[in-house]
Amino acid sequence: STNTASSNSSHGIRLASSSNNNTVSGNTVSSNSSYGIILNTSSNNTISNNTAQSNTSSGVYLLSGSNNNTLNGNALISNNSGIYLNGGADNNTVRNNAINSNTLYGVYVASSSNNTIAQNDVNSNTQYQIYISGSSAADTVQKNNIKPSPTNPDSGVFNNTGNTFDLTR
Repeated sequence: STNTASSNSSHGIRLASSSNNNTVSGNTVSSNSSYGIILNTSSNNTISNNTAQSNTSSGVYLLSGSNNNTLNGNALISNNSGIYLNGGADNNTVRNNAINSNTLYGVYVASSSNNTIAQNDVNSNTQYQIYISGSSAADTVQKNNIKPSPTNPDSGVFNNTGNTFDLTR
């Protein structure tokens, strides 16, 4: 079913403490005071065909121990960051999402490894379209349609890890 989670004082949708093997699909999460959709230590979930717009923090946030999740076909618009993988959110697939006009990053990968970021439309996010930092390693970034921000024409992909990545078109 489709749901709307709007203007909450915290998150729109939250999966926490081993909320595993779920599908979150067809929802609209907007104008929440924190994250649109958050997964905390939750794995093997599918987050698909949702719209996360104008949330104070990230549209979709995967936190430590949120592994082997699939984010597919989501629209992430005008949040702080579109998708944020943080602190050991490993082995996730981010594919075929529209990630546009977020105030910081389109996709932010911080100290998270072995993630695949592919075939996304990443467009006009203010700081960087894809930003990789911390101890992130072995992430794959390929075949994304990237259009830099008009305010930062050098805002494509930024690797701030010291590790080498294979970034392909």
